[in-house]
Amino acid sequence: MTTMTADRTRRGMAATVLLVLLTAAAVLLTAGAVLGLVAARHDGGHSVTGAALVVGLHAAQLVGLLAIWTWHRWGLFLYGVALAAVLVLSLLSGGWFVFTLVPLALFAALAVLLRGRWPS
Repeated sequence: MTTMTADRTRRGMAATVLLVLLTAAAVLLTAGAVLGLVAARHDGGHSVTGAALVVGLHAAQLVGLLAIWTWHRWGLFLYGVALAAVLVLSLLSGGWFVFTLVPLALFAALAVLLRGRWPS
């Protein structure tokens, strides 16, 4: 049995699907945030610092998800903290925080599914 198959079996199908969905969303959100940063740099009316912070938080989410995929427990904490920070920024900026609540619920489901499956 290959390592990838062993990891998928240990992780479970539901957790694997959630990880793939969350990673795909994180890639799209990071790309969108980078485009937003580029637009903010060319438009003097938007905050470049705020856009850079959003890029960093989305990149941290992506790194956290990749770490979870490779069974690094710190990835779970990194993703959770970055996700919470994005939720706080969304609430403070008056944005549509519902787009953060869905990943937060999926993250909670992932944490429950992975509980007890981490290698010793």
